Amino acid sequence: DKLHPEDFQKAMDAMRDHLYGKADVYEIEYRIKAKDGTFKWYYDRGRITQYDNGKPAFLAGIVFDITEKKETQLELEYKNRILSEISSIDGLTKIGNHRTLIEHLNAEIGETSRTSSPLSIALFDIDDFKKVNDSKGHVYGDQVLVDIASIMKKSIRGTDFVGRYGGEEFMVIFPNTTLSVASKISERIRQAVEDYNFVDGLRITISGGTSQYNNETITELVHSADTKLYTAKRNGKNQIVSDTKF
Repeated sequence: DKLHPEDFQKAMDAMRDHLYGKADVYEIEYRIKAKDGTFKWYYDRGRITQYDNGKPAFLAGIVFDITEKKETQLELEYKNRILSEISSIDGLTKIGNHRTLIEHLNAEIGETSRTSSPLSIALFDIDDFKKVNDSKGHVYGDQVLVDIASIMKKSIRGTDFVGRYGGEEFMVIFPNTTLSVASKISERIRQAVEDYNFVDGLRITISGGTSQYNNETITELVHSADTKLYTAKRNGKNQIVSDTKF
């Protein structure tokens, strides 16, 4: 009962693999409860050296206390995980950053190429955001970015991915989604932003452009959505323009 419950099965598996010849040695790291109630890490390595009528009779090995080493390793893994999260998340809005968006989009294009499933994206831009910063200040502008990121996260599906593309631009990736469906979700996002009660009652709107993947490069796909976005801007803003090739 001193062996940590999470380590019991892997310890038994390691021993069983050695007994049945699947591994040359028995080798495992596990935790044992100490007298003070804490768990200590141990490295255990051994092998069967004697048999009696074909059955294991003697197991020789070594056991080391590796608690300090293991704690250092776990701390390093934790720090690396935090650094990885920081490098993939936009510091202000806490959604994916530009690099993560491109990596995610590249992965989805690979999946689409393999399965022939549809893939769509949308690019959004906050209308007249410079005026917001100029009239209200950058602190207010930052809060608008945070609020819109939150609205987008709440408006998309669990399979979709949203990130800050740069500045006041956002991207949503819609896996396994046709242009028609992506455009409807994009319109839902646009409407949610328009209906949102921003600080000081300022009216904020967004424009967007949607495009569906058609075996082009990432640059070409994003450019297609970007072209639709700026068509929406020229047409009066606060609207979604969809690709017309589908």
